[in-house]
Amino acid sequence: MSKLLRSKDRKVANLVTPNGKQASIANTFGLPAGKAYSCPGATTVCESVCYAGKLEKVFPTVKKNLLHNWSLLKDADGEAMVRLLNEMITENPFMLRLVYEEKCRGIKTLNGIAP
Repeated sequence: MSKLLRSKDRKVANLVTPNGKQASIANTFGLPAGKAYSCPGATTVCESVCYAGKLEKVFPTVKKNLLHNWSLLKDADGEAMVRLLNEMITENPFMLRLVYEEKCRGIKTLNGIAP
């Protein structure tokens, strides 16, 4: 079975490259934005100002990762979701934060997740 994919997000990095421009580890998890995906209640205004949606257009590799994650989780039951997320977190001992975007309401973080 496929694994969930992470990406390197500088904004929430706990370790950056020497030049400070990129995260050293893949430290974020996400789902694609928009009505067709993880934001079924998104309004036209929300979609027009959505930061996540704009990033998906600018960074095609990020969108590819998000669509991959969506395909694994969209029809999964709760047990399968927990298993996939747990595998993603525990496969990298440096990943201590899981960041996810929930609809257009902002970013939430879960701190202190032990590998």
